[in-house]
Amino acid sequence: MPTSVKIPLMDKEAKLKLLKTKVEFVNSLLEKVDWEALRQWREETLMILDNLIDEESKYYKNFEKIGYRSGVLSMMDPEGNRRRDEEAYVSGLQKAKSSLNAILYGIEQGLLI
Repeated sequence: MPTSVKIPLMDKEAKLKLLKTKVEFVNSLLEKVDWEALRQWREETLMILDNLIDEESKYYKNFEKIGYRSGVLSMMDPEGNRRRDEEAYVSGLQKAKSSLNAILYGIEQGLLI
């Protein structure tokens, strides 16, 4: 029977450092629209947040509900759809960066647990 190797949990400082790298990575995501990279970044960032703050926190919920796609779809305007999606992508990433910076501030100042 194989034995499982337990990996020690990261301390808070290591998690904060990881979150800061995710905030910095937003700049790379803003260079060009890359839906797969965005999806992976968002999932990894949520994984870090799951281990830093309570999922019931309004700051967690605010980050989680940020949209990155336009809610407007026109069958007659595919170019407009693409443009609106790109604008929503950029706007969503800017909101996400602000939200994550606020979370970092709250944790570092002892305002969030």
